[in-house]
Amino acid sequence: MTAKEVSFRDFTRGKIPSDLLILKDKKRNKTKGLFVSEKYVDDVLEYFRKRDKKQKQEKIDFLLDFVGEFGTLDGLKDAKSAQIKASKYE
Repeated sequence: MTAKEVSFRDFTRGKIPSDLLILKDKKRNKTKGLFVSEKYVDDVLEYFRKRDKKQKQEKIDFLLDFVGEFGTLDGLKDAKSAQIKASKYE
């Protein structure tokens, strides 16, 4: 699988010379997007889902390091903030 750079205008006109296209704006020389053929759609989507899940877990881990394990105590997993505060001062 090789990626080819194509102008956005050529892409809208129907030129698709490869399975993976990097769409470029010729005037500003910026990347506008990415086109993936249907052969690779599932793989690309799975990659993005895994990446998003990993980033979300890293954020949760960071917050737990900051807050501590307080929110994961038994019985407080689905508790409201008032219940958590009340249990903190028991």
